[in-house]
Amino acid sequence: MHAADDYPPSADLFARVQRSIEEDQARRSRMIRVGAAAAAWLAVLVAWVLLTADRVNGGWVVPWWSLEVAADFIMVSFVIVVGPAIRRFGSGYAGAVFTAHPPTGYRFLGLIDIAYYLTMTGYILMLAQVTPVAGSTVELLNSVMPKVAGLLLLAGVLHGMTIVVLPLIGLVFSSSWWRAKRAVLGPAAGPPDPGAEAADRVVRVIIWVGIGVAGVMIALQVMLLLGTVIGSGVGG
Repeated sequence: MHAADDYPPSADLFARVQRSIEEDQARRSRMIRVGAAAAAWLAVLVAWVLLTADRVNGGWVVPWWSLEVAADFIMVSFVIVVGPAIRRFGSGYAGAVFTAHPPTGYRFLGLIDIAYYLTMTGYILMLAQVTPVAGSTVELLNSVMPKVAGLLLLAGVLHGMTIVVLPLIGLVFSSSWWRAKRAVLGPAAGPPDPGAEAADRVVRVIIWVGIGVAGVMIALQVMLLLGTVIGSGVGG
């Protein structure tokens, strides 16, 4: 161990230790802020339900519009919080998928954000209840909870599909990008990489399979439409 004394200490050792301490403090502060925000959000939700509830025969009765507003508040909060979180954690994944040109991955995340907010907003507006609903508090809860659960399920399915489909899109983009680059270089491009050629063949298979699946679906829709038209004509 005496040989270790011959090595001089790292010049940036103190700076790295200090940065590690600062990052740990920032993480603790962030966790405290997140916990406080979650507690405040829950307090607002509970206060809203209690303030709008009525005391009837020793029990609490919550009107339908109060639960509807609470459900919309939960769904809107979920959309606002989860969207930026997915983008923050997915930026590194998108950069790794679009290795040929990482800025394209970040632009693609922006397009996914637009699709995410449009889909979630459409879901919330589509299931918004504006007409009075009769029933007990338990029955009203049974009618409201599926909407919130459906939003969570929709977000999870879309997120899973994005994780699966994004590498395929990145592969297609990388293949097209390298082909265009080799076309610009011409004879100076040199011999093609076997790995790139294999990826190019995979891309062609993916494209043709996608075209085939789309063609089959269109053909089935046309057949169903023709069957409906012919059936209605015979029935008439």
